Amino acid sequence: KDNTVTWLLGIKQLKQYLYVRDILQMNEQEYWFATESGLFIYNIETKKFINIKKAENNPWGISDNAIYNILKDKDGGIWLGTYFGGINYYHKNNNLIEKFMSKTQGGNLLGTVVRGINKDKNGNIWLGTENGGLSKLNPVTGHIENYNIENVGLSDNNIHGLLPYEDNILLGAFVYGMDIFNTQSKKVIYHTEYDANSASSLKSNFLYDIKKSKSGEILIATTRGHYTFDITNKSFSPITKVPTEMSYTTLLEDSKGYIWLGTWRNGLYMYHPRRNIIKHFAHEPNN
Repeated sequence: KDNTVTWLLGIKQLKQYLYVRDILQMNEQEYWFATESGLFIYNIETKKFINIKKAENNPWGISDNAIYNILKDKDGGIWLGTYFGGINYYHKNNNLIEKFMSKTQGGNLLGTVVRGINKDKNGNIWLGTENGGLSKLNPVTGHIENYNIENVGLSDNNIHGLLPYEDNILLGAFVYGMDIFNTQSKKVIYHTEYDANSASSLKSNFLYDIKKSKSGEILIATTRGHYTFDITNKSFSPITKVPTEMSYTTLLEDSKGYIWLGTWRNGLYMYHPRRNIIKHFAHEPNN
């Protein structure tokens, strides 16, 4: 209201700047921040915070300080995707962090760098990793299955975009286009990628993010444009409300139906699919 900015966790409080990867609001007072310096839990009423970091002598703490994403499930459990420490799970009833580590770290995950986390209709947790392909975690039994280039024919083991859709998982592979992995047959049933000689509307092989909108559309952020994907006809349609040559890295639909797109170097775009509302937010040194 008065055009001022208040630092919650900045130089004054920490003597350092934080690299914040993700934010989760737990309740009216409490926010959880995933950062490169561990997990911060901040209370906006008391202005007090806790910083949880990896401790070698604490087997029930977090496994890595570089936390990339936070997901809260319907049971109140918190999932933390880390860069080198697999995935961590916390529930207040347990009062400890349960870790799902890579095989090199004594666990069953094939990858060590968790890029994406999403839940399917059956409650399974799907993990896209940057160096081990795709993994399925049964949260009830803790059982993990790994799918990669070698055993199911993924295009690449570096996964960025990940969307469970009916009995399939749509995967955006690093510079290798998109795979559709069928959860019943446990095989890649379709692959597509950009071909300069093809008539396809898709102009990028790097699908950074894949989301399903509230209206049921499959939305895709790529390094060269923003698209919808028709899974029946296997066709892409560019969304022209935003620049079609832009490099988009992430997307989100908010509660009012606005689509937000993060870019590589050009700030933030926002539009509404059914209204003539388009905005571009860019860095301004004086604002």
